[in-house]
Amino acid sequence: MKIFIYLIYAITFTYCYYFLNRKLAGKWILMGYPLFFAASIYPIKLIFDAIAHQAGRAVGGEYLKLMLFAVAMLTLFNFAYGIITLMVNAQAGFQQRYNPRAGGHVRWFLNNVSTIKGAYQLFFYSGGIILYGVVVWHAKI
Repeated sequence: MKIFIYLIYAITFTYCYYFLNRKLAGKWILMGYPLFFAASIYPIKLIFDAIAHQAGRAVGGEYLKLMLFAVAMLTLFNFAYGIITLMVNAQAGFQQRYNPRAGGHVRWFLNNVSTIKGAYQLFFYSGGIILYGVVVWHAKI
């Protein structure tokens, strides 16, 4: 059951991180995921009540923890995706506008903007996948 829960999270997280975020504008990433988190808390509580009624509060509490962690990590790491994109694009735009004849490190940065964003995004993607794996591994279900 743990593997199934983890695979659902991993597929959803990967879809949101690598496919959905590339289609959304930065402001929708930064506003949409926190709104999704706030809107999903009450439905998760309703699911917890249904599971707790059928299987008991201890098992229901573990599923509640897994669901809340999944939504929180999905929100947090996708929000970080938006912040990374915003910050790197802002820095590159500033350098292109106010320092067009830059050399050295600035020129290297401007030539490798997509690589820099990709490296940071891979770092946060790995963190989101590994951290939820640890949470599922330590769940008592």
